[in-house]
Amino acid sequence: MGMHTMNASLPGQGECNATEQVGSQCFWKQVERVKTVALSCAMEKTRLASACTLGRALGGNWGWFDEASLQLEHAFHVCPDIQPSAAKQNVLLA
Repeated sequence: MGMHTMNASLPGQGECNATEQVGSQCFWKQVERVKTVALSCAMEKTRLASACTLGRALGGNWGWFDEASLQLEHAFHVCPDIQPSAAKQNVLLA
């Protein structure tokens, strides 16, 4: 499926506009919408919450990131696609 982004976790002030390159004056950009799932579904049907809790317990150590990424990948397989217009916040974009 590719890279997955938690849209609600990325600060808007860092978003690139259509003409900016990532890394110049900004640090993220939505390139293509493949699927949007509700965070509530991801939390209910995966172990994403456990992976994130582990991250806090490790004091910011990035060792938990691989497990969280696997759980996000699983969410994109088991959760239904929702239309971005229905997704006001707390969504996961692929």
